[in-house]
Amino acid sequence: MAISKGRTALSEKQAEMDVDKWLKSEQAGHDMCGEFAFCAKCNKDDENPCATAYEAMKKENIAALKAEKEAAAKAAKKAATKKPAAKKTATKTTAAKETAEKKTTVKKTATKKSEAKEETASVKKTAVKKTAAKESETPATAKKTAARKTTAKKTAVKE
Repeated sequence: MAISKGRTALSEKQAEMDVDKWLKSEQAGHDMCGEFAFCAKCNKDDENPCATAYEAMKKENIAALKAEKEAAAKAAKKAATKKPAAKKTATKTTAAKETAEKKTTVKKTATKKSEAKEETASVKKTAVKKTAAKESETPATAKKTAARKTTAKKTAVKE
């Protein structure tokens, strides 16, 4: 809309808003002055109160939108820089823990196996010595008896 001679953009906006306010007041059945969102910024003593209030509200909304966008951009940038580092650290820590746990389990298993072998060998030697000590048995018979006793003990340990 072209600005008429002697009228400013603000007075043109006021004239448009007056018409709009008049039509909406007729539809509602009462005066709508003071019921629009921009009316919170209204100063009825101004030359163009509706247009001035509307422009003030627009500026405030634009500033608020810019501030929201900037805050969202900062938060996104901060989150983008922190998240990958946290994920990598967590992954490395978890992998290191799993490796350490596996090594510990392997060591424990190996230790238990070697202890069992040593105990079995010790039991065999003791059994052979005891059996050989008896006068009625030969050394070959003593070894067989010791082997049976060892097998019986292994079965008992496994259960």
